[in-house]
Amino acid sequence: MKKYFVLILSIILVTTLCGCEEEDSPLLFTTIENTSPQNVKIDYYSPDPSCVPRSYTITTNRFAGELTIKCSNSPSIYFAEIGDNSRAKYGVTSSGEVDINTLVFDDGNWFVSLIDNNHLKFVFRETPVNPDLDFVMENDYVKICAKSKDKILETNISVWRQLNLDEPIN
Repeated sequence: MKKYFVLILSIILVTTLCGCEEEDSPLLFTTIENTSPQNVKIDYYSPDPSCVPRSYTITTNRFAGELTIKCSNSPSIYFAEIGDNSRAKYGVTSSGEVDINTLVFDDGNWFVSLIDNNHLKFVFRETPVNPDLDFVMENDYVKICAKSKDKILETNISVWRQLNLDEPIN
């Protein structure tokens, strides 16, 4: 009897762990404009395990480009609070005031601005090649939030920059 109980319990456990469904990202985005599709690419992908919600990744090379995306399931989004360990800093207006609608990364080599309450504009500046390094890959993320009735929706957008890549992004 114990043997059957352990067998049934094992089957239930395996079915529960493997039976999860892939979920959409809590916040969904559509591309509005990409000024350099050969240099900037956005993907909506499914991570492993598939129980984790799908998310967005922006991949760029060392060249300049701009990408504007729009949140399609919320009329108003905002940046999550910047943590102490973040490489992001708030932007500064021309009058010297802090701009909470702009996050600046990597000493200004790229930034993202919130426009019209639900558009994000990513701006990547060209960076010089460092001949001393064979491979340079930098990664950051932007946490986007929105209020939905009684809860907060959150989505991370990962940004990968291949700073020694002179070829187009595939």
